[in-house]
Amino acid sequence: MMRAVVVDIDETVLDNSPAQAYGAKNRLPFELKGWYQWGEMRKAKAIPGAVEFANYAKSKGVRIFYVSNRDEVQKAATIDNLKAAGFPDITEENVVLRQKESTKEPRRLAIAEKYRIVILMGDNLNDLSNVYERKSIAERFAEVDKAKELYGNKFIVLPNAMYGEWESAIYEYGRLTEAQKSEKRANALELP
Repeated sequence: MMRAVVVDIDETVLDNSPAQAYGAKNRLPFELKGWYQWGEMRKAKAIPGAVEFANYAKSKGVRIFYVSNRDEVQKAATIDNLKAAGFPDITEENVVLRQKESTKEPRRLAIAEKYRIVILMGDNLNDLSNVYERKSIAERFAEVDKAKELYGNKFIVLPNAMYGEWESAIYEYGRLTEAQKSEKRANALELP
């Protein structure tokens, strides 16, 4: 069975910090309309080392799958942006975006039917396995401890301090006002 590497896109292989910076500078909350506008610009640059990693994997006969929770309507812009950033192996088949649900597990399982996944890489624990989804912070830590032998081998996690499922865990997956989110973030800080 041919080997595959499954990588997340945003903040794993493409850097969207200019869009985040624009929002921060203009005190704008995240909105889907603005996210779509940024994607349509096709300006995200590669995360340093990401293109080189993808080219190396491809040179070893490994298929690369770009699995993201970008919406399917963003597929053409995403493909264009990945190609422009220099990523190899960009096709309709292996750029796999969200159809309905945000869990990536069905998409990973579909890839695993045809390929042996040797690496899962992302900036979010949910990029690696569904066992982390919708869990408290303590439960997420416990799941990481259970799978610690996979980290650095099959699971590669890149830090993303801008946003992620970790933040939803702090909010206990509730719909909160910006003030409530700010208070929860402040209360979650571990100070010396």
